[in-house]
Amino acid sequence: MPRAKKSLKVSKDKFKRREASSPKGISDSGNIRPLNTICCFPDSSRTGKSYDLTPFYGKGFDEIINRVYYTIDSLLNRSKGGNVRQSSIYGYLVDGFKNFAAYLALWSRSLSRELIITDINESLIENYIVHLRIIGVGFTTQKKYYSATKSLLKAIASNGYFSNVTQEKINNLFPENPYPNSTKRGKGETPFTQYEKRQLVVALKQEITPIYQATAPLSSYELTVCILSIAMQTGINTTPLLSMTLGSMSDHPLKKNRKLITVFKARGSSTQLHSFREPKQILLSQGIKLDVAYIIERIIELNTAYRTEAGTEDLFIFRPIAGTNKNFTSKLSDNHLVLCIKKLREKHGLKDEDGQPMKINISRIRKTFINRI
Repeated sequence: MPRAKKSLKVSKDKFKRREASSPKGISDSGNIRPLNTICCFPDSSRTGKSYDLTPFYGKGFDEIINRVYYTIDSLLNRSKGGNVRQSSIYGYLVDGFKNFAAYLALWSRSLSRELIITDINESLIENYIVHLRIIGVGFTTQKKYYSATKSLLKAIASNGYFSNVTQEKINNLFPENPYPNSTKRGKGETPFTQYEKRQLVVALKQEITPIYQATAPLSSYELTVCILSIAMQTGINTTPLLSMTLGSMSDHPLKKNRKLITVFKARGSSTQLHSFREPKQILLSQGIKLDVAYIIERIIELNTAYRTEAGTEDLFIFRPIAGTNKNFTSKLSDNHLVLCIKKLREKHGLKDEDGQPMKINISRIRKTFINRI
């Protein structure tokens, strides 16, 4: 009897890479490392382009990193529907995981073994809180790092990546209130003195004047000058300013010599309304009473091409100069503000009464604005 012919057909399953498997079974197989360990943030309003988890591998807690990656990936997919803001998710990483990872490396060393997800227990969290106290950061910063870590760990549990642990047990991991009266203990910002304010206003006037005659798109530095100028006249906070869109400014419903600007305040989901005089009605007092409506119109006009290229209605869109793709556009962020404000301070030699570099941020501008009112 002739032998059956051997099948030469090769199963496709043999060519599947285990690392690329779906994370659905991660509760039972947490050692599956994703092929790509970079968390990409489509909305770069406050996050930048991505957050790379690769440098954290090999430090003694790889399984935990895998679960962090899959959780962030899941949150980012859901954030497109508005569940969690991408800036909040980014905070889970840069404020939470980054600092938690530093302590996990120490915890792994103390146990002389690789950590797994179930090693995250009450004892570890309590010691992490102590760790934050001794690394030399302020009380409110400690709370910020701890809160971001707590949110991340709860997200890991909610996504089913905390092996067979109930929500009640997750809640019991965290002390009820390890940072009491944190809002009262924070120093807060002080308003500018008259000496400081005068210097800043003169510097902004010198920087804003060329923008009125500009024909080329505005850079991140020029956009920062615009934001500081807007803040000086409105007292609007940083986040609502950075979140402004093309639709933020409209005609005033009652006064023809004013414009209405509507900015969304993320906290509390409330809306702030501010009205501005139109450019032709403004008198420049001391050469520094800048016209907010006109500044916004210049930003809209000059950076239209970048906005169209990015497919967004965000107001503060620009193209980075160094180290990026020629066609890459970005949105102004807190980090951009810090760097550009430093450039402004150094360029104009802005100092306080003690001859030290002047501390400049929008929180101080807001505090000065409120005191003036």
